[in-house]
Amino acid sequence: MRRVSVVGGSGSGKTTTGRAIADRMGVSFVEIDALHWTHPGWELPPLEEFRASVDAATRGDAWVVEHDTVRAAPRFQIALAES
Repeated sequence: MRRVSVVGGSGSGKTTTGRAIADRMGVSFVEIDALHWTHPGWELPPLEEFRASVDAATRGDAWVVEHDTVRAAPRFQIALAES
């Protein structure tokens, strides 16, 4: 298992859990909120821009990603995340 998707609601501990898993596995950790809230004033980036940044961050064979947004969901189907 080299790709893990941690999904949960706000405040559920997914970032803490995801970082711990990534550290233990020795792989990169991707926090989707860091890619999602990139524009000033809490403006969302255009959907294609956001998905391109998610694709770039998860291009490798080994990562742990945490998210709760359906905007990211297409990238994290079972075909990509192994757990």
